[in-house]
Amino acid sequence: MQTENSNGIIVDNRWQRCGGIGRYSTEILSRLQYNTELPRSINRLTALEPLKISLFLRKNKCKVYYSPSFIPGLFPFKNTLLTIHDLIHLKIPEEQSLLKSIFYRLLVKPSIQRARHVFTVSEYSKKEIVRWANIDPNKVIVAPNGVDAKFTPSGDIYKPGFPYFFYVGNRKPHKNIEGLIKSFSDANLPNDVCLLLSGEAEQTTVQYAKKYKVIDRIKFSGLIPDDKLPSYYRGAIALIFPSFLEGFGLPALESMACGTPVVASNISSLPEVVGEAAILIDPYDTDTITNGIRSLFADSELRKTLANKGIKQASKFSWDQSATIVQNTINHILKSI
Repeated sequence: MQTENSNGIIVDNRWQRCGGIGRYSTEILSRLQYNTELPRSINRLTALEPLKISLFLRKNKCKVYYSPSFIPGLFPFKNTLLTIHDLIHLKIPEEQSLLKSIFYRLLVKPSIQRARHVFTVSEYSKKEIVRWANIDPNKVIVAPNGVDAKFTPSGDIYKPGFPYFFYVGNRKPHKNIEGLIKSFSDANLPNDVCLLLSGEAEQTTVQYAKKYKVIDRIKFSGLIPDDKLPSYYRGAIALIFPSFLEGFGLPALESMACGTPVVASNISSLPEVVGEAAILIDPYDTDTITNGIRSLFADSELRKTLANKGIKQASKFSWDQSATIVQNTINHILKSI
């Protein structure tokens, strides 16, 4: 969309199909007014990327640069707006590396400190960013994830031929996949009840399934098309989301919007996302995860109660509202130039 007010606004539109950041990018940018995108020739996986971004912004006389990700330009540009979804790479030991540490310390942190504003997706992430970067809290603006209109209780229901608990997400260490599978095993549910994980089978998860003797009851959905994902939520007994850390936790929100109960961690951002509409568990105590699974399996009234609460809680989050927060910030900067 181009308007007179959008002149001089450049956005980073290269993040589609990149997990949670990709979803955020697609939804927010589709609602913004701007006139220029970073060219695809700027590869976001190369060391020269920040330099190329800076040169492109200067060449195109940028007034405001907005990125739905954490990748900044190399040279200072005061009207930069970045989005930092979380600091997982710095907080989870198994996901840290020397290269990531250097990148965040020498490039991301100074860029946060120089940026006009930093967006993030939860109050939890805001506190973490403020503490890590040592910046004024007023500089960080929360523009949460939203939920697409297709995530509703009504619609197709996925029926694989067995009852299932559902997990949506990647298999990185902070997702607590071993704790998830152990807890499912310890729940001692009927043999026809399965745990369905999004994505393809991979070696580590299969090893966990063998270790806890549920290899025949751990199923993998393969890649789920976006338009089919709501049906998978609707068909599930519940979503199990026992992460050690989340910047937001979009699957929990989508599941609630579909009327499917949620078992979620009681730490990081998840309590503010699910409110009182989920069973909160300690991800470091698999007994609490197991108890949550058992409770939802055995108690249909509890499932119904949480489903109703979840729909109400999910209605508090909107992509339109979050995009408006970003657009209003851009407009305010343009007026001040």
